[in-house]
Amino acid sequence: MCVSAPSDMQCYNCLSEIYGIDFVKQGTYFKCGNCNRLSSRIRRTLAKQHELTDSWNLLGKDEKKAFYLANHKAMGTGLALAMDESIKNMFTQTSRSTFEAEGTWHDEVDVREMFKDKIDQRDNILKFGKTLLCPVRNCRLYEVMAYKSKASDEQEAIRARSVTCSQSSGRKAMKEIEGEPKEKKPKLEKGPTMLNDLSLTKLSKLSQKLTEKLVILAAMLKVGTDNKVPDKLMQNLSLHKANMEEAKSLIDMAIESKHGKFTDLSKQANTIIFESLEAVKNVQTVLDALGAVDLD
Repeated sequence: MCVSAPSDMQCYNCLSEIYGIDFVKQGTYFKCGNCNRLSSRIRRTLAKQHELTDSWNLLGKDEKKAFYLANHKAMGTGLALAMDESIKNMFTQTSRSTFEAEGTWHDEVDVREMFKDKIDQRDNILKFGKTLLCPVRNCRLYEVMAYKSKASDEQEAIRARSVTCSQSSGRKAMKEIEGEPKEKKPKLEKGPTMLNDLSLTKLSKLSQKLTEKLVILAAMLKVGTDNKVPDKLMQNLSLHKANMEEAKSLIDMAIESKHGKFTDLSKQANTIIFESLEAVKNVQTVLDALGAVDLD
């Protein structure tokens, strides 16, 4: 029988509570479906960009927890950028004092008003400061830092900041101005492009196909649960359903925004459909052996 996760079960990566059957067990710990799929994408990214591996492995548990929580849906170029940004924003500084930094976010109009009498600082913030696109206000925000310090007998103070949203950094530009050698960055794929009418039509049909397959998977999960199909088969089927839902969500977002990589989206969706068929066949084989009613 397919057993749902108890409410007190936590994901090993993001520490969020696990509900339902969208999770996997690895040894003595559990991963939620979102973290399990993100872990696979991270491994593929590190396999393509070896220079990130050592630095990524140095991230602490808190930094990785924040990363997993903020980037469950990150893929491709967006995922590589988020990983690169998290790595760059964890650093160690040796000092006799401990410095605390607190940043607030403001749009360009606010920054210009705040620093109207400090032209150089204003220009540096707008040119080199960290930025993010606010999805609620639909505008670009700039980070304005405030610093505090206190006496300390510690020989080393560690300041780690994990970026929990896609940000652009001006560190490279500042180093170039100060005469430091340019920092080599991994080559990243080009961003999403405008989708033409033909691609949008094909993606719409593919989205509809995914919807139909999701109905079949949902029905198969119900029948399998009712007929006590082994947990392993049901968890595998549930994972394929979650992957299919994610693929459909990405396609629907691409259709709505009219931007995306048609080849990547269609290839991923068709691969997930093909793999899910094998999972369905395995469950159906058990149902046939149990004498359960076959699905139309």
